[in-house]
Amino acid sequence: MVQKEKASKDEFPPPQGPVASTASVFSVLSSGPGLPPPPPPPPPPGPPPLFENEGKNEESSPSRSALFAQLNQGEAITKDNCKKFGLVFDNVVGIVEVINSKDIQIQVMGRVPTISINKTEGCHLYLSEDALDCEIVSAKSSEMNVLIPQGDDYREFPIPEQFKTVWDGSKLVTEPAEIMA
Repeated sequence: MVQKEKASKDEFPPPQGPVASTASVFSVLSSGPGLPPPPPPPPPPGPPPLFENEGKNEESSPSRSALFAQLNQGEAITKDNCKKFGLVFDNVVGIVEVINSKDIQIQVMGRVPTISINKTEGCHLYLSEDALDCEIVSAKSSEMNVLIPQGDDYREFPIPEQFKTVWDGSKLVTEPAEIMA
């Protein structure tokens, strides 16, 4: 049987050419107890569950999750193409507008003069005592309810979806259609 002997580093000539640069990398990597483990990757960025906006106007990009926004006083708020979205705000001096959305909840903590709901399916609008005089304008929307504070609870009122228009001899008169069972 043949015995193998270990060769020392002095018996080999130093590497040259492209191998030399690779060899120096290996010698650095193989020296010492080892490299420290890499730091863990940061968590993936996502929308925060709560955000505040103290600016003048608030406009949103499409939102597809239950994202609640607490907004202080501003001039206007527009939410477009949102699904399962909740909006809570203090005061708005202009208009709050919801467009092309589904399953929306809006809660007014202070005052707002006008709320516009367009092309929206499922909207619950919670008004404060100070916001009971606001105008609610809706078009091409369904399943809309306004909740009015009554003691410690809210009373729910539906916004009509169907209308009846008749000619009274001088003009058109439109009123909510009566449901016939």
